[in-house]
Amino acid sequence: MKIITHGRRSGKTTKAVIEAAKTGNYIVVANRYHRQGVLEIAEGLGLKVNVLTLQDIKNGEHYGLQLRTGKVIVDEAQVVLEQLLGMEVDMMILSEEEL
Repeated sequence: MKIITHGRRSGKTTKAVIEAAKTGNYIVVANRYHRQGVLEIAEGLGLKVNVLTLQDIKNGEHYGLQLRTGKVIVDEAQVVLEQLLGMEVDMMILSEEEL
């Protein structure tokens, strides 16, 4: 798993969009607002990416999709996890295998 950490508005999502366009991996985001932001970045770069929200996944909309790599890219992982858990994340521990 690759981990990208930088400050706000530093290009993290742009990197995710470029990686998704290259690999075909879907991008998972917390909500429709975040999906729209990702799609706008992709459009600005002239790239096509597929984006799923947590609600899409809860509704089963990912079933039958061509998730050909079996992997996803999670944009703003803390926000996604907080939405999934329904509570604020105070600390997150990650094993760093590859940056």
